[in-house]
Amino acid sequence: MKYERLPLNAPGAWHGYTKTPTYSSWVNMRTRCENPKATQWKWYGAKGVTVCERWKTFGLFLEDMGERPTPKHTLDRINGDLGYEPGNVQWSLQTEQCRNRKSTRAVVRGDGVTYRSMAEAAEDVGGNLKIIWEVCNGKTKTHCGYSWSYA
Repeated sequence: MKYERLPLNAPGAWHGYTKTPTYSSWVNMRTRCENPKATQWKWYGAKGVTVCERWKTFGLFLEDMGERPTPKHTLDRINGDLGYEPGNVQWSLQTEQCRNRKSTRAVVRGDGVTYRSMAEAAEDVGGNLKIIWEVCNGKTKTHCGYSWSYA
């Protein structure tokens, strides 16, 4: 669904966007960073994650980020130590975001190749990330012809 783009200073310039996935993502971003009563506040606002002044205006956020590409895309901070600001946020799929978490551990294939995540390793060798986890945790010996360990 496309909407007519009006100048940023036009009255009601973003009327019609309030029911879009992009607007919903923007509201959710602001809520988790700015509302102490929000469910996700403890992981965002309480830890000092902020929304830059520019993005407190939906039109400027939309100008910088563009429309949400698909319903499966969500906002992803590239550097988790920084807030929501131009240059540090991208639209990503959940699988991409999982690789960007602080809890993601690098793994090493038996021949010395290192991967940033099990998901990346599984993708590269055509394997299953659950089985790579089992090998790293001593529950299985090999997967796809390799031993695996945490880096």
